[in-house]
Amino acid sequence: MDKVEIIGDLYFTLKKNTVEISELLGVSKQYISKVLNCKYKTEFKEEKERRKNESLENRRKKKVNNIVEKRKNKDFYDISSEDLRVQHDMDIKQLSRGRTLSTQGAVFSSINAFNVKGNKLVYDEKVGARPADLPKSFSLQLNINVYR
Repeated sequence: MDKVEIIGDLYFTLKKNTVEISELLGVSKQYISKVLNCKYKTEFKEEKERRKNESLENRRKKKVNNIVEKRKNKDFYDISSEDLRVQHDMDIKQLSRGRTLSTQGAVFSSINAFNVKGNKLVYDEKVGARPADLPKSFSLQLNINVYR
């Protein structure tokens, strides 16, 4: 069996790509492509097109699966419009005092980044790096409903 037949067998039967074949035989990738183009012209073009379409289809499936997984893992909070209005009013009051956001206002405006531990809100490091203006923890002095 000569080199050309080995290349054809590896490409068409064993479904190896040109890079894998070139590494196995110790020749350049360009040489493999040239041999396949000359000896197996029509079969090579058909196989190349089939692999291209298969790869495109696999990428599309992977993209759709990633989107579906992200949607499954997304946290949805059950927040009523009344709760949202109350939160908005609290934020307005906090900002209108001195045109700066108080510690309480900063914590409440990023409430999703905190976990409840007893009577404290503790910053969740899994969310990401904690901004300098947010405390690591904040004591709760009010009864508030935290939706998670």
